[in-house]
Amino acid sequence: FDARRFMERMRGKRLMFVGDSLNRNQFYSLVCMVQSILSKGRKKVVKRGSNTIFHAKEYRATLEFYWAPFLVESNSDDPNIHSIEHRIIRPERIEGHAQYWRGVDYLIFDTYIWWMNTADIKVRRPDSRSWSEHDEVPRIEAYGRVLKTWSDWLNENIDPARTSVFFMTISPIHIR
Repeated sequence: FDARRFMERMRGKRLMFVGDSLNRNQFYSLVCMVQSILSKGRKKVVKRGSNTIFHAKEYRATLEFYWAPFLVESNSDDPNIHSIEHRIIRPERIEGHAQYWRGVDYLIFDTYIWWMNTADIKVRRPDSRSWSEHDEVPRIEAYGRVLKTWSDWLNENIDPARTSVFFMTISPIHIR
């Protein structure tokens, strides 16, 4: 890995990891790999809610991480207090997160580890006023709804000539 070459290609651009702690770890690994080539006082990390931004000032570039473990709105969206017993999602609600993804040159999404706990997941009812109003839905069905919401948002909001999008998900296990 040539950090200087990478940062030259990142000049004036934004790269954002979106998802859970697996993508957060990828973000911090990339920051570690590039930060040593940057001048002292010309780099900084800023945390704003769900967004963590590493500024490489001499390249006018940012490496970012946005906490959205299900990609859509959930009761686990707090980046600091999210290890709660009963996770509930809103599969058709994404804009609260997605508003931060606009204008990014490279978007790298992941969501899967939080889908592995049980066969069903709690889904907030569309017209409900609180998280306590929810139904149990098979995870595979909810996952499909989330991916449809996400892909619809991409199709409506991302210009593929300007933004590259990558998606990581679970791979099948190879043990019996």
